[in-house]
Amino acid sequence: MTGVGYFETSAISGVNQASMAGGAEVLFYAQGLAMEPSDNVPIFTQSQLNFQGLGPALSFDNQFQSMTASGMLEYTVPSFMQLHGLSYDQLYDLDWITYQTSVASYDETSQKTTILTCPTAQAANCFITLSRAYTPILYYLSPQVVFQGSEVAFWVDPRST
Repeated sequence: MTGVGYFETSAISGVNQASMAGGAEVLFYAQGLAMEPSDNVPIFTQSQLNFQGLGPALSFDNQFQSMTASGMLEYTVPSFMQLHGLSYDQLYDLDWITYQTSVASYDETSQKTTILTCPTAQAANCFITLSRAYTPILYYLSPQVVFQGSEVAFWVDPRST
């Protein structure tokens, strides 16, 4: 694995400005990915919290956008809450969190899973940082009951946009 970068850029320098609510579109760059995009699953490791977990499965959009034969796996970064099973209210003390990433790649032919990691020299390219500063918070919505086709007014925390 050589790194991870934002989907619409060609820079492989890690992701340092993602929302804690998830949704950032990124590309994992790696040789040795399974040809079927759904057989590749990102792994998120956070040593300070003693956490390592698989990210959610790739969406159909992610699978369609991936070019695994060329070494590119498109992925939507999950939220902190989705990775850890916590609510947003439990994150008040946390302003940012950085994960080291890798990819678990399952080969259907050999029925073996390979973990693709960054070499030590390129480890800085494999980090994803989720930050409260990049997480929009919805403070107000009017009307409170919304139907399809309704016009709504909403306020978002301006510090987070």
